[in-house]
Amino acid sequence: MRKLGSFISIVGVLALLAGLLANFVVVPRAKRLPADLSSNITYDGTLGLALNAEAVASLDIPNLFLRDVPITVNRQVTVEETDGSKALVRSKADLLDPTGGVIQQTDSWYPVDRKTMEAIENFTDINPDPRSRTGLVTGFPIGTQKTDYTGWNGEAEVTTQLEFVGEVEREGNDVYHFTVVNPAAKIVEPDASALPPVLPKAQLIGLATVLGLPAETSTQLAGALELAPDPVPITYTFASNSDFYVDPGTGILIDYNTTESRTAGIEIAGAFQPLADVWQLSFEQSDASIATAKADADEANGQLFWLGTILPWALMIGGALVALFGLRIRMKNKPTPTLEDEAKDLLQSADDLKAKADSVQDSASNAGDIVDDLKDRF
Repeated sequence: MRKLGSFISIVGVLALLAGLLANFVVVPRAKRLPADLSSNITYDGTLGLALNAEAVASLDIPNLFLRDVPITVNRQVTVEETDGSKALVRSKADLLDPTGGVIQQTDSWYPVDRKTMEAIENFTDINPDPRSRTGLVTGFPIGTQKTDYTGWNGEAEVTTQLEFVGEVEREGNDVYHFTVVNPAAKIVEPDASALPPVLPKAQLIGLATVLGLPAETSTQLAGALELAPDPVPITYTFASNSDFYVDPGTGILIDYNTTESRTAGIEIAGAFQPLADVWQLSFEQSDASIATAKADADEANGQLFWLGTILPWALMIGGALVALFGLRIRMKNKPTPTLEDEAKDLLQSADDLKAKADSVQDSASNAGDIVDDLKDRF
């Protein structure tokens, strides 16, 4: 039985150690961006206005703009590579018209910290876009807090503020509502296929005529064009307003909506002179994607609860109880000493005491010899 008690105690200690390992090693590793992340999100909305680049080139005035087009956005987010706490996230989006035709495509790559989800410096050779960024660039961290976050405006390549608004309900889940307002700012790298970087003077004058610019603006434009190179560089600005509804436990975006606009203009004496709005888009997450995001958040929260709370504490508490139970069995079955054993122990104790007394006597004798030696010297 003593061996059984020892075995049970060892099992309990191993379970306790496994619980500690799970709590301090496994759980922190689980609370970060999954290496196998692959999610698909759809949005529905309206492309209120879009510059038709082909019509601009041919001065096809009636078809200069697309207007009020119902659109769908298909977005795919994947983790392409990881290195410890680092991850390379790819975000692809297709803006589609009602027939499924592609109006616009984007393909963005973001090196991020897998725990904080903040942008980091590039760490891999497969990233085709190693530009430096700051703040949150593609999602919120696991364990999102009730606080403002620093985000990234990729169009203007500047930081922006993700303001915490409050806690609300989405699809039965308590989520955190964040909002971001990006004021009009110069687009650093306009998409040349949709936003022409330059226009010939003659073409620009023709467009200015049909755009119905105010007289003062037309006068300023005419004066600027006399000194401008040909073709004329075109500047674009970007502005947006967005709402994020985040599951705090997992960082999963349950719902999202945005409105964005782009304006074309030229630089006059260092100041931006707007000519016309060339892009107005608004969309929101589809009902199907909201339901999918909710299901994903519920599943992830369940896994985090079992892995982060139930499993480690069950192992630690259970292991401690099992170890104590085994120790009790071992102590309960300890052999009872006989009279002969007790007599031997007493004799051994007496011998030990005698040996210690002899040692003390020898020490005292040595001390006396030292004192006598000192007396003889002095």
